[in-house]
Amino acid sequence: MTLAEFEDRIRLPILVSAILPILLAYGGTDGVITDVVLVVTWIVFVVDFVVHRRLVPGYLSTRQGRFDLFVVVLTGPWFLIPGFGAARFVSLARLARLARVVKASGGGIRRLAQQLGRVGLVTVILIFAGAYVAYVAEHPVNDLYADFGDSLWWATVTITTVGYGDIYPITPMGRAAAIVLMFSGLGVLGILAGALASFFGFGQADPPEESTTDAAPSASTAALTARLEELDGAIAAVRAEIARRG
Repeated sequence: MTLAEFEDRIRLPILVSAILPILLAYGGTDGVITDVVLVVTWIVFVVDFVVHRRLVPGYLSTRQGRFDLFVVVLTGPWFLIPGFGAARFVSLARLARLARVVKASGGGIRRLAQQLGRVGLVTVILIFAGAYVAYVAEHPVNDLYADFGDSLWWATVTITTVGYGDIYPITPMGRAAAIVLMFSGLGVLGILAGALASFFGFGQADPPEESTTDAAPSASTAALTARLEELDGAIAAVRAEIARRG
């Protein structure tokens, strides 16, 4: 396995292992399952470090190698030691894993952020535009749209295709705005799924296979060339024999 292939495969585990411990820490969860998750996510970084150590000559002498070693050591399962479970530096060390994600992905996160930024801008514009149209149409006749905040809430749950149903339009203009938001939401989710799939390397096209139809003519051409060379040799031999006898 090459280094590029390994980094493509480890990208998603690295991302999950970087974010999941932070979510568990700030979520206040505790117990055996949480401890297992923290240990497993740490092992992911250990495997990443070991593979880079084997595939990259002089890895520990580079800045990246020293940083990986720093992350592995500080994010170790120190919480298993009595008295270290609530240590402040353990929580801060988990944040270093996010920096490791940025480094491991190269320019992937920057490209992903650019794509998501464009999608986010379009989504915000659609939400406010849909909310404004619905509020103007619904507020005079629909008590559910008591203020613009209610309309924003409705537009948000509609474009995300959640649709709680607590607020709904009754006027033709409001329903038209809902249709636009729902179809726009499907497009936004599709773009988001495509961007994430591209970031994690899913669905990449396999390298094109060599065409067998091209190989056959090549073999025929080679055989014909060899035959012509044999004929040239035979003709040269006949000419030499004629010249000797003449």
